[in-house]
Amino acid sequence: MRVEIYVHGGLVPCGDALRDATNFTHGLGQDADTYPLAITWDADLWGSYRERLIYVRGGERKTGWYWTLLA
Repeated sequence: MRVEIYVHGGLVPCGDALRDATNFTHGLGQDADTYPLAITWDADLWGSYRERLIYVRGGERKTGWYWTLLA
């Protein structure tokens, strides 16, 4: 058994990462001993910048009604 892992690079919208992961898994073929594992997250430029600008303070993500209003 073999596990092939795909982790997308930074600043990639989630939709694009899912498309690339799908292409990756289809590229493996139908090998019964290969199991693909794709790790994706939403990391587009604006979302990442907004997250850092509004929510993250002192290395911790802030939550609560005040921070929600800023978004």
